[in-house]
Amino acid sequence: MMIWLRALCRLFLLSSALFSALFAASVAAQPDSLWRYFKENFVSAEGRVIDTYQANISHSEGQGYGLLLAVKHNDLATFKRIWAWTKSHLQVREDALFAWQYRVDESGAGRVGDHNNATDGDLLIAWALLQGAAQWQQPDYRQSADAIQQDLIAKTMVEQARHFFLLPAEQGFKQGDKVRLNPSYLVFPAYQSLANSFSGPWRRLFEDAHWLLDASLHPDLDLPSDWLAVDQTTGRVDLDAQFSAEAIRVWLYAALINNRDANGYPGFAHWHAFFQKQGYFPDRFDAKTMRFEGHAMPGYWAVSARVLDQLGLPSATVWQHAHTRLLNSCPDYYSTALYLLAVPSGSPWSYAEAEQ
Repeated sequence: MMIWLRALCRLFLLSSALFSALFAASVAAQPDSLWRYFKENFVSAEGRVIDTYQANISHSEGQGYGLLLAVKHNDLATFKRIWAWTKSHLQVREDALFAWQYRVDESGAGRVGDHNNATDGDLLIAWALLQGAAQWQQPDYRQSADAIQQDLIAKTMVEQARHFFLLPAEQGFKQGDKVRLNPSYLVFPAYQSLANSFSGPWRRLFEDAHWLLDASLHPDLDLPSDWLAVDQTTGRVDLDAQFSAEAIRVWLYAALINNRDANGYPGFAHWHAFFQKQGYFPDRFDAKTMRFEGHAMPGYWAVSARVLDQLGLPSATVWQHAHTRLLNSCPDYYSTALYLLAVPSGSPWSYAEAEQ
């Protein structure tokens, strides 16, 4: 299936109309939900979630998203398959955390590409395990989540100006007094779930995450930066120039905790105003040029629609565009994952053919 779809993507460069018709037909042949499409195109028979945008690697983030989506669709068989692969191929460190990257070479042989962890992936997996434990009455999933959260605290938690937060990984993000951070690693629903399940600093981490998010905002449009650096001695914050593929998840995670306060979606008013004026969402905001640039992938549209839902604003047109664009774009793991995480359970937009 994957080889066929990649061939279609190449064909798209020559004939977008032909590609659109064939791809839409392939999805429409799966009438139950877009979750089946995700599984058939991005989850291997062994349970490896494949990032088609990054040379078909796998990573702890993708495994976490796969597990969360399996819970969301009450698919225990797929959950078991993804979790079994994740444990055997990524949980290979001396602690309970996960090697963040797994590569497959041209011969089909796979190996861990980097044993360093990625905190967001660890959080997503722990959160999914807690959800699975509750949904399917599997206490061993809760035990696994407990081991992960203990090692996250032990290996990645640091303090800055009486605030506590998690480094993006155990290694490589702290140099002297400076730490490099990623606001999209503030997985708010995971923090909440861990705080409700275990003792420890999770509630404090959840509260202090809002300090870190505020520190990440570009001063002109209040959009969060993809990355930032904090000097632990002076408190100085240096922001990356862009809001794009990383930071879009700040809004997604706020929406997934049912935040109905516009302050929980910094900069979204400017993002939405651009859409209302131009008729499309951009791909990024560049603080150096002070311009929105590019055209958003379908997953960005879905996140934007979910935020509009939370704020009680009209969203049907945005959902329709997100859905149509997903069905008529080259298959992409990240965009599809964002879409399926954002779309509410039972929504007509989670099916191949939305209700009119």
